[in-house]
Amino acid sequence: MTVSKRALFLFLLFYAGLFFVAGFFRLLLMLIIIAVLGKNICGENFSGQHVLCACGGMLVYVAAKMLVGCLLLPGGYNVADFNLTPLFFIDVLVLTPLAEELLFRGCLSDVSGNKPTWFFVTISTILFAVVHFSQGLSGVIFAAVCSIVLSFTYKMKKKLIFSVIMHSFINLGGCLDCIFFN
Repeated sequence: MTVSKRALFLFLLFYAGLFFVAGFFRLLLMLIIIAVLGKNICGENFSGQHVLCACGGMLVYVAAKMLVGCLLLPGGYNVADFNLTPLFFIDVLVLTPLAEELLFRGCLSDVSGNKPTWFFVTISTILFAVVHFSQGLSGVIFAAVCSIVLSFTYKMKKKLIFSVIMHSFINLGGCLDCIFFN
């Protein structure tokens, strides 16, 4: 099976899992995706660039949240939607960013091949936004804004770890927002 076909299969499996499988089995599914696709996630030592990506993730969260807030759109999450256990935080801050970045940046980059960057960013953003449809229109727009930044980060740095770190800190911003401000 080619990398592109494997990526498509895992993509469909992952998002079918979101709708049909919950809890521990969803986490297990994400770990399988990470094990199959995540062989070369980092490949380098920790540096100041990683810290900048973390800070950038928080800035992207704030900017996207302000944009969605200005549009006054329905949707989003609040703290009552979550069971704030350690497993939840492992899922949201580690596993989900890894799995989604492997699928939406890593695999889609492979599938898009030598097409222009704008093509990759567009396809990645549309797919990423659509799978966040359960969050309502505000969640779709928020995901689209974040996906644009994550896709350009991946294309500029040519390493998945930067978009994974940024994605983790975007999710951390959402967690902190839900816990302290909702």
